[in-house]
Amino acid sequence: MRLYASFCLTLILIFVACNNSSTSSPTVSNTSSPTVPNPERSTPQVAHPDSEYLTFGKIFKVESPQPLSFDNPHQVAQHAFFRCSQGQTKQLLTEMGHVEKDEDLGKSFLTFLDVFCPDLERFKNKDIYLKFHGYFVNKPTTVWYYYLADDKGKHIEHDSWISVHRSRTNGQCALTGIFLYEPGEGTPSMPKNLITSNDGIK
Repeated sequence: MRLYASFCLTLILIFVACNNSSTSSPTVSNTSSPTVPNPERSTPQVAHPDSEYLTFGKIFKVESPQPLSFDNPHQVAQHAFFRCSQGQTKQLLTEMGHVEKDEDLGKSFLTFLDVFCPDLERFKNKDIYLKFHGYFVNKPTTVWYYYLADDKGKHIEHDSWISVHRSRTNGQCALTGIFLYEPGEGTPSMPKNLITSNDGIK
């Protein structure tokens, strides 16, 4: 089942890449589960530009930031990871939704998050950090990549990583990928050609 799900998720990611292959050069467009208030997702009239969040190499503690902004990719990564690690996948999917223009694609991401998010429960009540590593521009969204790390920024769990999509229409964000190390399988590599510093921004 795990291999089948991995294969299907790979097909989704390939589909996304193919649909956006004509994109032009990137431009910045405690022991019990803690109680976390259900955030209200609001659509800002004017989204903050991506440039406000392009803090490559910065680390963020896995927690639920309060107040939580769904147009901040780093906060969404923190919050989503936290929810999943606490066994609150259903709550996350309900409050987060998806940010894809293609409704079917968005529903597919939610379906596969429903499969993969519970894998993060292995990190329940552990101090985990996310290190912002890379950025990529697609037509409908930008993609934000994070390595799992310790408080010093050192990668952990054999370079396991997650990804977040940010809508280029309204700036709203959603978790889209979880890629953890599995014995005998290794860890899927991050995509190539990511922007990993502000020098790569035009």
